[in-house]
Amino acid sequence: MKKRNVLLKILADACIVACGMIAASCAMPTAFSVLFSLKTMLLGCCIGALLLSAWMHLPRGGIAPGLAYLFGAVAFGVVRRKVIWFGARWILYTLTQPLSSDFKFIPSFSAPALPDGADAAFIPTAVSSALLLLIAAVGMLMAFSLIRGKIPLLTVLIPLPLFLLSLIYTDQPPAIWTIVLLLLYTGGALLGYGLRKGDSDRLGFFLTAIVPLMLILMLLIRVVSPQGSFTPIPFEQRKTMLGERIEAAGDVLLSAIRRNPKKYDLNREEERKESEKKAFSAQASQSGVYLLRSHSYGQYRNGVWLEAEEYTGDWRSMEALGRHASGARATLTIKDAVTNERYVPYAFQSDSALKVDESSVRASGKTGYGWTFATSIDLSPSAVSSEEKAYLSYAMRAYTMPDGEPKRRLLEIANAAGLSAQGDAVETAFAVAAYVKQSGSYTLTPGETPADRDFVEYFLTEGHRGYCVHFASATTALLQAMGVPARYTIGYRAVATMPDSWFDVTEQTAHAWVEVYLAGVGWIPIESTAGFSYDVLNTGSAQSHVTPRPTAVPQTTATPEPRQTPDRTASAATPTATNAAAPSAGTGAGETAKPVIIGDANVVTVHESHVSPWWLLLLSVPLLPVLWIGIGALIRRRRTMRFRQKDAKKAVLSMLRYLERLERFGVRRDPNAQEWAEEATFSNHDMTETKRLLLSKVRKTQDTLYRESPVRRFFVKWILVAI
Repeated sequence: MKKRNVLLKILADACIVACGMIAASCAMPTAFSVLFSLKTMLLGCCIGALLLSAWMHLPRGGIAPGLAYLFGAVAFGVVRRKVIWFGARWILYTLTQPLSSDFKFIPSFSAPALPDGADAAFIPTAVSSALLLLIAAVGMLMAFSLIRGKIPLLTVLIPLPLFLLSLIYTDQPPAIWTIVLLLLYTGGALLGYGLRKGDSDRLGFFLTAIVPLMLILMLLIRVVSPQGSFTPIPFEQRKTMLGERIEAAGDVLLSAIRRNPKKYDLNREEERKESEKKAFSAQASQSGVYLLRSHSYGQYRNGVWLEAEEYTGDWRSMEALGRHASGARATLTIKDAVTNERYVPYAFQSDSALKVDESSVRASGKTGYGWTFATSIDLSPSAVSSEEKAYLSYAMRAYTMPDGEPKRRLLEIANAAGLSAQGDAVETAFAVAAYVKQSGSYTLTPGETPADRDFVEYFLTEGHRGYCVHFASATTALLQAMGVPARYTIGYRAVATMPDSWFDVTEQTAHAWVEVYLAGVGWIPIESTAGFSYDVLNTGSAQSHVTPRPTAVPQTTATPEPRQTPDRTASAATPTATNAAAPSAGTGAGETAKPVIIGDANVVTVHESHVSPWWLLLLSVPLLPVLWIGIGALIRRRRTMRFRQKDAKKAVLSMLRYLERLERFGVRRDPNAQEWAEEATFSNHDMTETKRLLLSKVRKTQDTLYRESPVRRFFVKWILVAI
């Protein structure tokens, strides 16, 4: 039985060491597409791991496998020295080609010439030979630290330098199977260390359970071999990519903490479901449909709306429409809006305390606030000041599409539809909005955009089905391509059925629309979603309207496409600017802009998927166990200090309480425990001898606890940190 257990331990630890050797030696070649023989690496690592495990497990008889391993490694290096030398130079050549172009201090090695009579098949053989000699030394350190040294932290860290070499270029990661093997090695090393402390004869049986898994992985590795070639990305482009990834990670963190999205990824759009989830509560002085903006985006790139750069001049475009508005005033109060942005009606009047950004109005931590705004807007522009002229120059740069292939394709669509940027911005915006509205039908289930297609182009040319996100994105992108300053805006269409009464604004009414800048007026909302009127500003009541410019604004809207939503949402979807009755209590826009629940708040946010967190997860694999082991070591150290303190009575009481807690794990209560506790509490006796006795009992208990149950001991010691 004992020999069988030893054999099982040798086999189990050999599997763990083999996983680490294969992962460390094959990660770099698969990342840089270095030619090597996978079959040779698997065979060599498995044989080496088996010899190393036998060497470390057999104190006396282990001299034979140890000598076989060392002699084999030396003989292999001597006999195949020329092949190994060629393979080492080829590895250096392959690695330094991309690295030297990015890091000037790294020299570039030329490709070694093939030996006489050798062909291309010689390269993977030579590379594998060099890798095997390298991993022979590394594998010896792994096996010693795992089996003899019993230092889990060192065991985990040994293969990391070779593995991290493959992560220099994050756009060309190592093969996924090398990551799996490294995780298996790390987990096996930590688990094996914890079980080994139990000194159990069943350790071999338990660890050998990974052998079938190891065989399955070997078969998968044999099937999945590295293919393709590595093409390094220029250093400047790499820096740009790294900056974008860091920015994306910051945006995701910012969205989670501050609820302030900076990007809106259309590629994540999917079928929508109507939601009655409350977003915030509102109270209006007049009944009607209120358009409340939250955030706007100015640049369209590859299906993603990006926030425009912040304007540093004196002009505050978010307040411009309110300054140029005229007519009656209305009030709107909002509460329970737990977001980092205020929901803003158009033509609002603000105080100096507001933090007005280019894309939003920050809430400054307030969940309730009120607005006064105009219900009648005259689009006849006033004189353009010098400050606004400077802003117009900025808007033409920040809110129009730069020259390039995306702009060319959108202009082709516009030209085919007979659209042109003639006249002023409002005329062009209404024409484009009418075209987009007639180009598609409204549905909450449009299907996903194909991965190889642009979101806007696909909707305009093939999809022709969508909801507000599709229509507003297409209109904004077309206008920007035609040189009209426009931005994609998200918010809510809030329905107030009775004046001065509180009502809930739900995610069902989340909406997206277009804003166009009109010189002398400000940012004007344009509606292009099928089934919605495009000239509603703040409210659909009869008292609220936009006074059109005599020759600029059409007075009729295109016939809405039939809505594919329930009748209760369609009834209020088409109010006009001059004659629209207040909708019933159950009405809404039927739209959702993909709300995300953060805590107790519902905010329209962005799903950023550009960051690939696999390498962060990989690096955290050794860090998390190290952190947990460190915490456990600190707890044990403080526990030992309490047991060894100078006050013998306090030490005795501390050890008795500790042993009492261990009773739930099967430790038997000492018959003298109660007597010792009373003596330490009430007597004046010197209990130094009792302290030494209990110290010996505690050590013995910790060493023998669950000797026959290593799994439970591992849980008690390494998870609960109870021993």
